[in-house]
Amino acid sequence: MYLQEKDPSLLRDYLDALRQGNSDESKSFLKDIKGHDTDFKSWLAENDTETAMEHLNALQVTKGDFIAIGQEIVGGEIKNVSYYKANIEKMDGENVGSFSPVEHVAFYDVARAINRATNDTLDISKEYHFLKVVKTSDGQDKLTYSDQQGNEYRNSQEYKNQALRILSKYDTEIKNQVDEFDNLNKERGEMYQKYHKGEITIEELRNEENTKYRPAFLKFDQLKNKAVDKIENNSQAAKILDGLVNIDPNLIRGTHIDLQEGKIFSMQAHGQGDMGALSIYDGNTKLGELLSESGFFKQVEGQTKETFVFEDILHNLNVSYEGGAYMAVTKENGHYKASLIDGRTVERDEYFDEAHLHKNELLHPSTGHIQKDLDSLLLRGTKILNHQDSEHAQYSDEQKANGVIVEKGKLLDNKGTDRTDDDVHEAVIKQGGENLHTFKNMGFYITEKGDLFIHDHGANVRFQLPQSITHLKLVEKDGTYKLVPVTKDGNEHPIGMPNISDEYRYIDPIFAHEYEKRDYSHKHVNVVLINLEKYGSGKLFAIKYDPNDYHIQRNSSGEIVRIKDQTYFTKVKLFDGDEEIGMLSNNFHNFKGKIFFSADYNYSYNDFLASVSPQVEIEDMGNGSKKITFDQGSGDIGDTNRGYTDYQRIFTKEKQTESPKGQVSETKTEVHSTTNVVAQAAEEKTASNDNSEMQSDQPQIPTRAKRSASVEEKEQEQVVLKDTILKIEKSYEQDSEGKHKANVTIDYNDVKALYDRAEGAEKQSVLDFWNKLHTSEYKVGALPEDKYYFEKGKFVIHDSGTKKLIVLPEDKVSIKIMKDGDSYSLAISSGNGKVINSISKIDNPNYELLSDSSHFNSGKQDNIVLSDQHHEYNLYLENGFVKMFDCASDHIYHDHNSAYI
Repeated sequence: MYLQEKDPSLLRDYLDALRQGNSDESKSFLKDIKGHDTDFKSWLAENDTETAMEHLNALQVTKGDFIAIGQEIVGGEIKNVSYYKANIEKMDGENVGSFSPVEHVAFYDVARAINRATNDTLDISKEYHFLKVVKTSDGQDKLTYSDQQGNEYRNSQEYKNQALRILSKYDTEIKNQVDEFDNLNKERGEMYQKYHKGEITIEELRNEENTKYRPAFLKFDQLKNKAVDKIENNSQAAKILDGLVNIDPNLIRGTHIDLQEGKIFSMQAHGQGDMGALSIYDGNTKLGELLSESGFFKQVEGQTKETFVFEDILHNLNVSYEGGAYMAVTKENGHYKASLIDGRTVERDEYFDEAHLHKNELLHPSTGHIQKDLDSLLLRGTKILNHQDSEHAQYSDEQKANGVIVEKGKLLDNKGTDRTDDDVHEAVIKQGGENLHTFKNMGFYITEKGDLFIHDHGANVRFQLPQSITHLKLVEKDGTYKLVPVTKDGNEHPIGMPNISDEYRYIDPIFAHEYEKRDYSHKHVNVVLINLEKYGSGKLFAIKYDPNDYHIQRNSSGEIVRIKDQTYFTKVKLFDGDEEIGMLSNNFHNFKGKIFFSADYNYSYNDFLASVSPQVEIEDMGNGSKKITFDQGSGDIGDTNRGYTDYQRIFTKEKQTESPKGQVSETKTEVHSTTNVVAQAAEEKTASNDNSEMQSDQPQIPTRAKRSASVEEKEQEQVVLKDTILKIEKSYEQDSEGKHKANVTIDYNDVKALYDRAEGAEKQSVLDFWNKLHTSEYKVGALPEDKYYFEKGKFVIHDSGTKKLIVLPEDKVSIKIMKDGDSYSLAISSGNGKVINSISKIDNPNYELLSDSSHFNSGKQDNIVLSDQHHEYNLYLENGFVKMFDCASDHIYHDHNSAYI
């Protein structure tokens, strides 16, 4: 900003010199830039972010009134978390609106109202799928759930049953009574089991029922009615329940609604999947849709800063901003639009040569949260330009004509909304107009208790199988092998088995694959499809949960941490007897609006690919299968790719079979190197597991072994490694002070990726280089011992000259090569992808490392996380619903792992 204003040509010349690889000129320009240091500090004091935002007429999101206290698992510990409303204000502090923490969606055959801050939920049956205009005690017009005659939902027994459960969270006395009732009800169930087993007579059963249980249940009903009728005695629970059943008319996306008191509107759900929007109708006329988005602040005990969280459940995404966020209102084609924006105007970047603001392009809030004249709040003095609309983000004409591209296919689910940016379409790989591959979106996961789930992430359809399903049986169907869920006795239709179509019941073997353990990818890297052809038809494979899955949170002692009766779900492991042979996949690759999403929930919830022009490669494996890999591209959106494309590989059979809703197959994954690896550092840690089973048709490839020896100082054949990841590893030796040297190594999988891409004579050249690396245990050097070292489980950067001391967990750092002209620099990044230090010039590199530093971000980034709709499991199992789960981390929204969609 300062140079753009004071000396724009200097910054431009410096950047041009860097792009041209002119090292001497770039250093000269950099020296001139540093000469502005004193003037820059004075300018910075006069041009802070708040002042800049005020000039633009931007808005700020600030912490509002207290909502409630809940619990989340943070860093392996159960922490109290305070939740607050999120206010929308002008920069001078004038309030212009607020976000609601409540979302409303159609979920199966109920309307679900859920407070995303507290995860308190009401599931409203079809009888009450109407909205009546009511006037509240403070004179506001609201819409409340009712039946067709106008009887309000809050007076129904269904509401009171659920409201008591919510109230018990905020009232210890009531909680104790509810727990007592639950225990009594469990005891009653056990009594009936005894009767069915013949252990007690019918007379004994009736006597217990009449003298013990019925009086207790009657007493509990009286307690329930009294407690809910006097809900105002608990102001916290009263506010939460009021927010669930009474809807602000501003929070409806659509046309103006006639708020005549007593008027009744109907609701309908039109999405193709299990979850979609709730549309409001006046007769046969659609008026709009209830908002499926929410916003609130959360603050974890012991932490000084709060975090603003915004989510749209139908987009399956949320984004968090530490300390708050900025917003802007714009007007496009006569329609107002609100956006979450960066705190600075950019004069130009690699996508646009004009001044503009960046915004969050994956999620944007409704203007309904703002209760003020929007014209007076319009952004001024600059414009918002979308990265995804830049010509540089699109496929080139040459690539579209002859290269491999990914295009949108048929519609899978429109979510029942009028907007198109949440529509889910299949993704098709094409070249020269020919369809090469159509991705599937099937996922599988299992609870610790053994509940297997089949989830079509594209069509938004999910099935929960009974716990009696413990195996998959190999069968032949239509000339190909399939896997069918069965009991231990091979029964395909046990009691409780849902009625699902053959498209879902017969599982394609491309979803079953072997994997290797890798610390940096949550203990697994997919390597190859399981060879089921060596087993005969009728073979049974046991399915089990993974007790070491990254979803399962543990404390520093390795003990599992749970909130109340929380049950985790994990990847699905497959066993042949006692031998583990692989696992089932849980990933998807599809378009949402114009953005392609690729994610693997077995791997991560907050590391995924979002792109308008995804870069893919397809390689014929020569054995009837093909390998698909992703790479970083200029069309990637939102900085969500924190290493995902390094990891993701897909193996598919040449002959694909039709799948649900006309989709076609997708499968397997494995590490594949890209340039965007710095942001992967938070999850990356070197592994030392043997890889000998990999690519068994090429036994000459070195396997990975424990590293200890140093590399020999000798000339090696020059090999071009594109986008290579260098990693810091702790030496096993330590000095007298207990310090370990920081070795620099090349990752095994990067070299393998290079080998896989090589052709002809080049393949042998790469293999020779690989064998030399293997001999040296993949070590290529070490960092200066006086400045960089490991000590007591930490990676330490200690520069006595500049008095700099940085201490990081040793598994939370990554190192990346950058090429600057004829010299090379190493950039060390912390867990959030922020570059924290650099070492310029590597002396006499014996291999060429080509990369760039354009994606490095030395400032704060939005933390965008997939929040998909299968993050719950237990809370509603008794009612036939499922409780969802969210990845627990101190970087990630919603660590509570409790009820939410």
